[in-house]
Amino acid sequence: MSTIRVDNLQASDGASPAFVTGGIAKVRTNYDQVAVAITSSDNVTSVTDNATGRFIVNLTNAMADANDTRQGQVNDANTAPNSETCNPTEATASSTASAQEFLSGATTTLADYATTYTVFHGDLA
Repeated sequence: MSTIRVDNLQASDGASPAFVTGGIAKVRTNYDQVAVAITSSDNVTSVTDNATGRFIVNLTNAMADANDTRQGQVNDANTAPNSETCNPTEATASSTASAQEFLSGATTTLADYATTYTVFHGDLA
């Protein structure tokens, strides 16, 4: 396997390659709400289980500003596709804080899932 090592990355016109650095997910988790365990993650120190269907992703580094995008998804083989959601809460959805609460479940009922994904796109502080 080859290794590429560089100190600087620039576009051919000398500008910063924003499409490379800006397009990379800065935070990612695969979290098991049932076993209360992180399966895999990047830039995450821990996940706090607040209650059924409520958890907080604690970041290693805070986001730089409130213009980032935060998304969540659950995978439940026992229900119809797209019947469950995982969304950031309003209180921290557009904040530079180093933690983000998510809610997971169906339209009116929160629930825990064995496979829960979160991803943040934006700049780190």
